[in-house]
Amino acid sequence: MNTKEITQNILLLLKLDSKRLYDRIKYRSPEYLSIFSNKRTREHFREIFKNRYDSIEIEDLKLCSESVIRNVDEFYHFVDEMKWYLNTTEDMPNTVDDKIHKLIAKMNPILIELHTAIDMNFREIAPKYSAPVDRDSNDMGDLPETPDFPPFKEEINSDEEN
Repeated sequence: MNTKEITQNILLLLKLDSKRLYDRIKYRSPEYLSIFSNKRTREHFREIFKNRYDSIEIEDLKLCSESVIRNVDEFYHFVDEMKWYLNTTEDMPNTVDDKIHKLIAKMNPILIELHTAIDMNFREIAPKYSAPVDRDSNDMGDLPETPDFPPFKEEINSDEEN
């Protein structure tokens, strides 16, 4: 594999991982908050916050653009802060629920910025790539249909902006 292909694969993994992590945090919140509330256990958070970013080497990230690196760091730092809050809080369940939903709403634009940076990095290394960079849109576009990069459709909703 050449450097361009490796970079494309890293970008794809970052985009998929961040989207799946966001989806787990957002759409499984009723279940994980209910378990936390009823059992006062935190063990299940490991599965919610599991991600591939923790296992990516610095050498691999060095292949990405500065913008991608900054946005990746911002997104996963935000996720880490949320995880830390859930693992250490002594707040009452209703307070935890409210705070998590506010944090999820704040996470969405961070995810959109990350995906925009990834899309821009793709354009730099793969000129055929032409996903729209419309930050007001819920659709982040399709990735090119090439053997190097399989199709992927984004569905990021910004309906929780409170």
